[in-house]
Amino acid sequence: MIEFGDSELAAFAELQGPKRQRLIGQVAVVTGASHGLGQFFAKVLAREGAHVVLAARSQSVLKELADEIADSGGRAYPVGLDVIPAARTDDSWGFPNR
Repeated sequence: MIEFGDSELAAFAELQGPKRQRLIGQVAVVTGASHGLGQFFAKVLAREGAHVVLAARSQSVLKELADEIADSGGRAYPVGLDVIPAARTDDSWGFPNR
C-alpha cells in the first residue's frame, strides 16, 4: 500500500501555492480516509477549507487524522463506516449476516 505523508502533502501544497480556501462552506465526504489516497485527499480538502467527513472502518485512525486536521486549522469529523453493500453481507459472499 502506498502511504502519503506530510512530505507528499507539502509537495502538493507547494505546487498549489498558498492556501486558497476555495472550498469554504462546502462539505466533503471521504471514504477510505484512514489510509493512502483517502487520507491524502482528506488533508487536501481540509486545507482548502472544506469540512471533511472522514469515513472508514478504522475509527481510531480517523480520530487521529481528525485531530491532525484540527491542529492545522481545519475541520474534520470521523465516522465509522463500512461501505460493503448490504446485499453482499449474506453467507453466499462469505460475510456474516448483519
